[in-house]
Amino acid sequence: MHRILQLPERLARRIILVLDALLRRRFGIYEYTQDPECVLRIALRRSHSTCTLSDGTVIQEGAPIVELHFWNEHIPRMGPAGPDLAWGLRFYRRLRKSLAELARYVNQTPEMKGVVAFRGESSFAAEVGWERYADVMRRLGFEFRPLPPQNAWQRFVGFFEHLYVWALIWAFNPVSLRGKRLLTAARGELWISRQRLLERYLPTEAAQP
Repeated sequence: MHRILQLPERLARRIILVLDALLRRRFGIYEYTQDPECVLRIALRRSHSTCTLSDGTVIQEGAPIVELHFWNEHIPRMGPAGPDLAWGLRFYRRLRKSLAELARYVNQTPEMKGVVAFRGESSFAAEVGWERYADVMRRLGFEFRPLPPQNAWQRFVGFFEHLYVWALIWAFNPVSLRGKRLLTAARGELWISRQRLLERYLPTEAAQP
């Protein structure tokens, strides 16, 4: 009987995984390494606007950038008690390792030659506050900027973005959703310039001239 009750849950997870794979293929999201501890995937994009990062890097509208996406299958599983210090350290180390792999890939791949910056989006629990996320990402070299919705349409689109992210988290790490409410989720963007990524994560002797 227990197995029968588990069938809808397993089916739902399977559907989410298939949908995620289809969307990755549709939007050109791919793995830049086969390291089983890498927690990031990437996609080549063009910047939708002009902005300036804190290190002085100017990103012109239309400039080539790389989008960062979590490789959910490789994010460490949480225990029944949820995220603890041990889990946080494992995830932090994997993320640092992933960024080092990304720096090597960018430095060695001709298609990455013109990329000026790297951008990601992340959902976070609004009740926790974005300052905690900003502090963690700052330690990794990123700038974190909250993205509050500006109109009804953005709120409508944002809800489905949150729903998709929540579904992925439920499929891979459901314990992490404990105490978090979908309707209060907020989104923010992460930026790191090419120069900063290479300076922080690529050994000097490995850099291409």
